[in-house]
Amino acid sequence: MLQVFTGILVSPLVFIIQDVVSEQYDPDMMILGGTLFEVLFEIVFYPVTKLTIRKSSEYIGRS
Repeated sequence: MLQVFTGILVSPLVFIIQDVVSEQYDPDMMILGGTLFEVLFEIVFYPVTKLTIRKSSEYIGRS
């Protein structure tokens, strides 16, 4: 289950890093992509990350 959450969190970052490293991006699209990603992050990833951290710390605390 934790691997699924990690995959969901990491995959968008990997795509963005690949785009930046390859330098084959249009700066305008990069700004748009960055803005969209930030909005997505605030709406989706931030609560999921907080929940995942809370759940994993509970799990670690139990074991």
